[in-house]
Amino acid sequence: MQAWDVFAQKINADAPAGSGTMLHSSTAWLLMLVETEAVVGSIQAMGISVGAAFIAVFLFTGNFLVSLYTALSIVAIVIFLGTFIVAWLKWPFGAIESICLTIFVGFSVDYVLHIAHKYNEAHEYHSSFLKMRSAITNIGPSIISASITTTGSAIFLVFCQIYIFQQMGWLLIANTVLAIFVAMLTFTSILSVCGPRGRCCDMYASCEKRKKKKKNTQKENRVEAYMVAPQPQSPGAMAVQNLENGQIEVL
Repeated sequence: MQAWDVFAQKINADAPAGSGTMLHSSTAWLLMLVETEAVVGSIQAMGISVGAAFIAVFLFTGNFLVSLYTALSIVAIVIFLGTFIVAWLKWPFGAIESICLTIFVGFSVDYVLHIAHKYNEAHEYHSSFLKMRSAITNIGPSIISASITTTGSAIFLVFCQIYIFQQMGWLLIANTVLAIFVAMLTFTSILSVCGPRGRCCDMYASCEKRKKKKKNTQKENRVEAYMVAPQPQSPGAMAVQNLENGQIEVL
């Protein structure tokens, strides 16, 4: 289109005075603009969705490092899905594909989030490898079963007569397979090697520690104030003290 703009400008510059202005028009330009806006819009929507997912995971787990790894895993799943659409299925990237990519960001966070939550809750282990082993042992069979049922239910969409449903079926199957592989292989490997140990980077643990420290400090201040304050004396003790001070004469 830019080449046609340059060509039209050259023709208009060389045209004699009084002649009209040359304009170029084609239905291909409209299609190009629609596809360009679809790609740009899908990238912006995916960015917003991944950012919202990062904030949600951070509020849910309270761990910045785990939330960062979760967001990076979601980005990897979406990139793999886009590559599968363009390179393997040979589909033109249009409005349906851009909408599907935006929707499947939510599907991509599911399995990764479950593993991240179980990893973050394994406080009894101080090794990232042991924490990940505990997370996979507890939640691994459940998310694998969930991926199998999701894939099995999406197979029926592939045989539909309506083309949009076929596309949704293939994309749902591909997204589920990619999400479970990234969650069980890539994400678990990253956390096993570079994951936070113990309660490191845990915002809620830091808040609890500060709250407990503040409570202990207040308790110590109350004890010190009680020890410094004058203690009430009994009548007998007061009489003995007055006798020692000469305030009472002994008959």
